[in-house]
Amino acid sequence: MPPVPPVTLLLTRLAALFTLITVGMGGVVCATKSGFDCHAWPGCYPDRFAPGASDIPAVLAANPALEMIHRVTAMTTGGLLIAAAIAVFLLPRQNNCLRILSSVACLAAGGSALFGRASVLGLGVDAVGAAIDLLCALLAMALSTAAAVLLGRGGRLRLGRVSSPALLAASLLVVLHVSAHLAAGNRSFTRCLSWPILWLASDDFVGMQVFRTILAVVAAVVIIVAVRAAAGVAELRPLGLVVGILLAIVVALAVAYRAAGVDGGVLGVTFSLASVGLLWTTIVLAARAAGQDAVGVLTGHPHETRITEPASPASP
Repeated sequence: MPPVPPVTLLLTRLAALFTLITVGMGGVVCATKSGFDCHAWPGCYPDRFAPGASDIPAVLAANPALEMIHRVTAMTTGGLLIAAAIAVFLLPRQNNCLRILSSVACLAAGGSALFGRASVLGLGVDAVGAAIDLLCALLAMALSTAAAVLLGRGGRLRLGRVSSPALLAASLLVVLHVSAHLAAGNRSFTRCLSWPILWLASDDFVGMQVFRTILAVVAAVVIIVAVRAAAGVAELRPLGLVVGILLAIVVALAVAYRAAGVDGGVLGVTFSLASVGLLWTTIVLAARAAGQDAVGVLTGHPHETRITEPASPASP
């Protein structure tokens, strides 16, 4: 693949970064229950765009300013995704993978925006609609991130012993988070980006929560498999270590959240952001490993070279 113009690299990376921030802010808004007091669109109120100081009861509790920051970030993200997709389409036609990733990311972000707007305006978005909204947002984050990573690595991908379990783990995490809307009760923290470990709230659908807990255990096992595989690849070992640390942090926060018996707050925000971080770094690990495998196949020098012990010196 010919050298990628710097502006194209910049746009794809900015689009991926802002999509991550948008998803993270969505988790913050959910954990703090800050999205229920803005009933207009795109502004917070029919007569004014942003809330004033008198509209903010607390920083991390029902704060409409957080919802407006989330909306402005999402609008910026949409523009960046479109610009990145156009820039990718202007590249030489050697590989359609990046075009597909960028285009579908735009469509997914648009779907999330439509469902989000309908939810704010009270247009009958139920739990299934909320799940579709989150699915679109997570797809936009995953695909834009993959496009940004692969663009700097030849624009091709090939599944290998690191990328395969990492991709499976990321997919399981997406299902885990999306299914939360089918398990959550009215305004329950369960609907926020988090893990269900030890969290069976009285207003949640217990059967779905049990399913999600089992799914979380399976996802954790697959993540560990991916981290162990990445440990054998020098280029991927640091990122694999980050994924493993984030997994431990998320599990610890899940236990702490359940033990504290709180509803949102600082602990809920931290729990949600850590869950988003784990999903995102797992996606990055999958994309980087897949890109390295593809480059290795093309050059005849696979990048995924397992670290082995040095050979023993020959006997005299």
